[in-house]
Amino acid sequence: MNSLRWISLPGFAPPQAGTRRFLRVEDRSLLVFCIDDVMHAIEDGCPHAGASFFGASLEGCVVKCPAHGLRFDLRTGCMVGGPGLKLKKLPIVFLDGTWRVAFDEPPA
Repeated sequence: MNSLRWISLPGFAPPQAGTRRFLRVEDRSLLVFCIDDVMHAIEDGCPHAGASFFGASLEGCVVKCPAHGLRFDLRTGCMVGGPGLKLKKLPIVFLDGTWRVAFDEPPA
């Protein structure tokens, strides 16, 4: 079983409602979306072909891949309308005055 490795995001300002913010954390590109005052963090890249979601359309909690039109629910990470592909969601929390994101890391 993998454990979570939490990374502090000093100076991170969360996006406004209905928008997103791009982050580079270590060697990963992330997007943080604010939907109904809830933060949703994902690794940037469509699980189908790797296209960035930075400029993707957003309707409620659903983000649409700009490359092939696949739609994903940010709450679950699941593709809308079918099983299979799933976004890589990351836990994100505000703790002790700092935003933190977690990566699923294999045990040492």
